[in-house]
Amino acid sequence: MSVPRALLRPLLLILLCAVAGVATATEVYRWKDANGVTHYGERPPEGIKAERMDVRAAPTPPPANAPESAQEPEPDTSGMSVDERAEAARKAAIEAAAEARLASREAACARAQQNSRVLRENDFVSLREGDQTRTLTAEEREAQIADNEAAVAQKCGPEPDGTGGAQ
Repeated sequence: MSVPRALLRPLLLILLCAVAGVATATEVYRWKDANGVTHYGERPPEGIKAERMDVRAAPTPPPANAPESAQEPEPDTSGMSVDERAEAARKAAIEAAAEARLASREAACARAQQNSRVLRENDFVSLREGDQTRTLTAEEREAQIADNEAAVAQKCGPEPDGTGGAQ
């Protein structure tokens, strides 16, 4: 099993910041979405409890079963000043956060599209609530279709800040 690239970026971010050896102005946050997926970014979503990451902390070692080829080589910082290393780490952190945001949007887009397909193609749809499973009424199903179509429009289109969106 290979480790997804989106998960390697945050680890690289922490490693690069530790190598830089100085604090930068970039803040990185970690949070989990409703599906339990961990996300990293410069700003947490509103209404979500997020943890500010200390990017100067010692990096988490990669899993023992991670293939060597999946890890990106560290940039050569031997000829850089402390300020140049800090700037390189800051840029890498911003890039990693942007890639993590994009991967999160793509996953949310795919989930919303799949949910919409299931809701539209099936007259009877079951919903699990805790330990209970029940069939949605026609009105609930239509409301779920509308909610998922809105999610598709939001998550599959361009990002609100204009940096692009999921394909």
